[in-house]
Amino acid sequence: MRIAVLSFLIGLLATLAMGAAVPLQSVIIGYKPDTPWSVVDEAKDLVHTAGHALGAKVTHEYSIIKAFSANLPKSMIDKIKELGAPFGVYVEADGIVTTNSHDGPQ
Repeated sequence: MRIAVLSFLIGLLATLAMGAAVPLQSVIIGYKPDTPWSVVDEAKDLVHTAGHALGAKVTHEYSIIKAFSANLPKSMIDKIKELGAPFGVYVEADGIVTTNSHDGPQ
């Protein structure tokens, strides 16, 4: 797994060297309850180390569930999905959810 992370870092550096602007997506990344916390921490470490140069960052860390939210480029989302596949990783778009309750009961 360390070799995969290293090769991913090299790919990110190559992208940076070309000066390509990388759009970020706001996502929630979560894992099944039986996933070791070390797996979640490794994914967050990947964001902190590899993603820092791209502007990626962890925006919230959850403690009740094994999940965190982050702003990430698609390539990093794909890598986290690949590395977390054995642990049932899921990635969902993060955003504000509202209800339309101003009309009252009908």
